[in-house]
Amino acid sequence: MGRDFIRKVRSAGLWELPAGRSAQERGTTKSVRIAGDHLVAGHTELDRRAVKAGRAMGVSLPTQPTGSQQEYLGDMEKARGKDFDKVLVNHLRKQHGVVFGIIGLVRDQTRNSIVRSLATRANAIVLDHITVLEDTGLVNFEKLNDVK
Repeated sequence: MGRDFIRKVRSAGLWELPAGRSAQERGTTKSVRIAGDHLVAGHTELDRRAVKAGRAMGVSLPTQPTGSQQEYLGDMEKARGKDFDKVLVNHLRKQHGVVFGIIGLVRDQTRNSIVRSLATRANAIVLDHITVLEDTGLVNFEKLNDVK
């Protein structure tokens, strides 16, 4: 569970960090740009922590976003103006919601202090990201449980 969690944290940063940079640069509202700031700061920190944990535990880490993560980034790249804001916010909010549950489970069940420390910090950062994404007013809560 712990090794997989470290990989997931690293994998999340591989698409959420560029998405955050896009939000900073292309967001049409202040709230979307603020969300971008939080995403960049949070995933920069989590990426650093995941790499450090991976080294300490001998875990091989991904270096490229997964296929679905690349699709999310592609959707954002194609979108323009206010549509960009909506696509970005909804992809990110949905994925942060998924990972939030995983973090709680890992935090509760791990016996490894390195993994527990990463999960504790990830919990705070992901909750912050969920909050700033929802603060944009663009989250489509009815579609959060749709599978993609």
